[in-house]
Amino acid sequence: MPRNGTFKKDVTTTPNFPGADAQAQGQQPGQPAQQALLLPTPPDLSAGAKLRRTGIIGVAYGLMAAWFLSGIQTCPTAATLGVPCPGCGLTRATLAAAQGDLAEAFALHPLFWLISPVFIGLLLAVALGYIRGRTALPFLARVSPRTITIAGIAFSVITFGVWLARFYGAFGGPVPVG
Repeated sequence: MPRNGTFKKDVTTTPNFPGADAQAQGQQPGQPAQQALLLPTPPDLSAGAKLRRTGIIGVAYGLMAAWFLSGIQTCPTAATLGVPCPGCGLTRATLAAAQGDLAEAFALHPLFWLISPVFIGLLLAVALGYIRGRTALPFLARVSPRTITIAGIAFSVITFGVWLARFYGAFGGPVPVG
């Protein structure tokens, strides 16, 4: 049970007789019944709580932006090993794309057009969910964990594949570190 909330059953109540649940869900009696989706129903936040949470997010994102724009080395792999990680160049590529320099963005990281929007979108969704006091991505509750896992694995394999290919000269070679 979630903190300060209750669970809401996402199906209607049916009469209590054998097969009633299956019939209500469009199944034949005797087939395995689908489980009801239980979604947490968080309490509503006051306007003051939402304002405070907005301030916290603003400060956190402001500090992140200042760190990235400062030019300080942010990649532990690059700082420790001296080689770029699979995500090296993404911040610089995203900034170059934001300034309209798509050639530079592609040279810094050829997957910036895929990774950056997903990452920025998830950051904004998490921030919005925190401010509102509930999830900003309720559709993900209805997506099967297997689908999310497969998408995550595919995303990782593509990113890792591009990273390896760059060491062999593809996409202009490895991105400069530092």
